[in-house]
Amino acid sequence: VVASDGLVSGVAPGTVQITATAGGVSQSTSVTVLPAVASISVNPSSASVFTGQTTQLVPTLRDANNNVLTGRLVTYSSSSSGVAPVSSTGLVSAIAPGTAVITVASEGRTATMSITVVSPPLASVTPTSMNQTHTFGSSSCPQAVGTIVVTNNSGAVVNFTGSVPHASIRLTLAPGSPSASVAGSINPGANAQLAVTFNCASSQSAVTTVTVVVRNLANTVVETYNIAVSVPVVIP
Repeated sequence: VVASDGLVSGVAPGTVQITATAGGVSQSTSVTVLPAVASISVNPSSASVFTGQTTQLVPTLRDANNNVLTGRLVTYSSSSSGVAPVSSTGLVSAIAPGTAVITVASEGRTATMSITVVSPPLASVTPTSMNQTHTFGSSSCPQAVGTIVVTNNSGAVVNFTGSVPHASIRLTLAPGSPSASVAGSINPGANAQLAVTFNCASSQSAVTTVTVVVRNLANTVVETYNIAVSVPVVIP
């Protein structure tokens, strides 16, 4: 509808011609009324990412009839720009550990998503060939059950310890002798290899867990990795 002062108000979606007449002269213009944004959803609705990573938000706008709307102005804001700032295009950057709420807004409607930023793991721990079968009394019984490789993924030196509670299984970090526990330090980008050995003189099967604990030098970040070890013993 159009008021006497020329103010046009959109009542329903569609296109109309508005004509103004003065002194016998008329001028027309076309006015298109767009459906209003009734709801917003955002994908992902939540996320957990490592520092240094980014997450792209994709909002979906719908009208009152649940039709998807495009071409609308969308704005973004973060409750904590020190943790996860967001760009004008919805790209969220994870810069510090913590939690932030991102608000997506368009035409008075809003939606939120929560993002949790965590520090990346100090290390990766990779076991190899940890499940084996041994024959008691066999002279060809291999001593090595497997190897645990601990890789330092951080930018600083990390310390680690490895322990195993089973009497027939031992760990070795060269140079050294097999024992129930080992310890060491790893430089950035380097790795340590823990040899897991089984006492072939034992007639008892072993099912246990090797625990590897990695710490930063300040001891403020502690990561624990548990590796299952199964060594069935066959008695001929």
